[in-house]
Amino acid sequence: MRKAFFCFLLISVFSTSGQNRLLDSIMPNLVAVKNTLQYDKAVVFFEKVIQYKRSEYNFSEDHLKLAENCLKWIDKAENEVAYIRAKYYLFHYYNNQFNIPETISRAKELLTFNRFFEMKEVVFVLYVLKTAYYNSKQFEELIKILPQYYNQRGIYGHPFDGQNNKNFNANEAVNSAYAKIYFQLKNYKQAQVHFKKQLKYLESIQEFYSIASCQNNIGISFFYGRKYDSSMYYFDKALQTINTKVIEKEKVSSEYLNHFKNSINANKAAIYIKDKEYDKALPFEYAVLKSSRETKETHLELSANYDLAQIFYYKNNNNSSLKHIDNIFSILKNYKSDQLKIKALNLKAKNFMLQGKIKEANSFFEIQQNLVDSLEQEEINKKHLQATVKLDVSNISNQLKESKVELKEKSKVGLYQKIGIALLAMMLVVLFFVYKTNKKKSDIIEKQKLLAYKSLQQREILLKEVHHRVKNNLHQISGLLNLQFQKHKHLGISEMVNDLQKHISSIAFAHEILYQEEDLSTIKMQKYLEELGRRLLQVTIRKEIKYETKIDKISLPINYATTIGLILNELITNSLKYAFPENKGTITIQLLKDKEQQYQFIYKDNGVGMDVNLFYKSSDSLGLKLIKMFSDEIDATLNVKSENGVSYTFMFNVKTQLN
Repeated sequence: MRKAFFCFLLISVFSTSGQNRLLDSIMPNLVAVKNTLQYDKAVVFFEKVIQYKRSEYNFSEDHLKLAENCLKWIDKAENEVAYIRAKYYLFHYYNNQFNIPETISRAKELLTFNRFFEMKEVVFVLYVLKTAYYNSKQFEELIKILPQYYNQRGIYGHPFDGQNNKNFNANEAVNSAYAKIYFQLKNYKQAQVHFKKQLKYLESIQEFYSIASCQNNIGISFFYGRKYDSSMYYFDKALQTINTKVIEKEKVSSEYLNHFKNSINANKAAIYIKDKEYDKALPFEYAVLKSSRETKETHLELSANYDLAQIFYYKNNNNSSLKHIDNIFSILKNYKSDQLKIKALNLKAKNFMLQGKIKEANSFFEIQQNLVDSLEQEEINKKHLQATVKLDVSNISNQLKESKVELKEKSKVGLYQKIGIALLAMMLVVLFFVYKTNKKKSDIIEKQKLLAYKSLQQREILLKEVHHRVKNNLHQISGLLNLQFQKHKHLGISEMVNDLQKHISSIAFAHEILYQEEDLSTIKMQKYLEELGRRLLQVTIRKEIKYETKIDKISLPINYATTIGLILNELITNSLKYAFPENKGTITIQLLKDKEQQYQFIYKDNGVGMDVNLFYKSSDSLGLKLIKMFSDEIDATLNVKSENGVSYTFMFNVKTQLN
């Protein structure tokens, strides 16, 4: 073994030494590239550098100078193919310098030449551009170039092996890539569209293991899109494909195939957890925990531990829940998953609260919040970097275009152009004196603008922080109320605590939306009311209640938005209590705005109705009193009808400030 190793080492050393001597011998004069012979020598050198991938040549400033000298000569000779090749060598230099903005710009410039698509190097450039867009999260640009990349790859092969694959299907590769990108962007509907196209192709070539994997992916995308029935359908289809097709026709390791089935069953278990069917979920979670350890799939082992910790928390088995949370923290010592760590910290704090260990619970809530704050700041920094990269790419692209135009124009400079330059110089002198006289005033204005801009930025950051802290404090209050809810078994107290938690959640959700928006003064009502209604109805697992909305593109100040949110909270609570004795029905809300700038908020349910006279008379119902109070708070005219259910119509105008 030692002899073989030393033999291999000697071969590597001699090979490297021989490559160095060859590159040194063919290195052309860097100063002058003035004829075809010198250019051809430079091309030979560059091709060998790329072939050997030698960093001491490929990353050097000499590489840049030589490529630039080639480009200067080619411009005069007007040889398009030679010009493109020199541009390609410049692209290689910036790519090996890891200069993402310059690399993207150089790649985009090369792709403007039709002749470049006749060269096999186009695949490598598209591959680098695809990777750069992905790493800088420019997904819109990435989606645009994927068809180009896979079409050219179908012609020339993979950029690193150069082999044309006859079985390669460009459309299938594009669909697969689109599905993954849209899933990452949380656009689950588009992800489903492309996963289904991929599934159709896989069925046509009968690759059954891939079919099962694709069916599982479709099920996951439906799960995240909250279409649980469709999700369960595709999970069952995937299991059926494995049991009836893969086992019979494809050679797959029985150990891994069993783990794959456990993983799909764990996805089904997630739906059982949503439906509070914990005993159904438990065996699936234990099975995938065992097989993920055997196959060393750490991310699935973490997920199974978290799901088990959740189940035991909901079953009030705090010790078992904490045991699985400790397993998560043990694994995370050697595996990074910040989002799972945040969820595990939160769940651990909740377990301590249920045990009455308030001090320990608050300690873990604080650790969780610190981690959330640091990740949010990191995300802000990333977005700033991405914006900077995009701006740099745009600037560099414009500079390259201007340079190209300028180089062409230089060769055509004549007498009239020289006269124009002289006149321009005279004008610049005049402008310089004008500039000097106004410089002091402009400096003062610029300083004032800068101060105003900084002040505005500070106010926006401070206001975002206020909304963020208010949201967190409200959630902590809700958590403390939840602790009290667990302690007391009295039905009246439990209902009172539950109602208070809903009110707090409605207000906290408004502050959460404001923290995420650029406009910190108003709330987009469509997003707020749709999500708030869904959250309020999530508790009705055993009830088939539809929630329909018709909401104009309206933004309201936070005081109006939270008041309407509280009204919606009370109305949904009343409907759930009294309107649907058979646990079936529809709740419809509308928020409209007419030409006179008057707003109309309409709430309807198609339940059993109510005695309208009871509403207008003094009533002992706290819910009805609250609805009247909130209506008065926004100075709304309220009309209540009981026809095919009950409807509430609130007419109001938005004032600068509520009384």
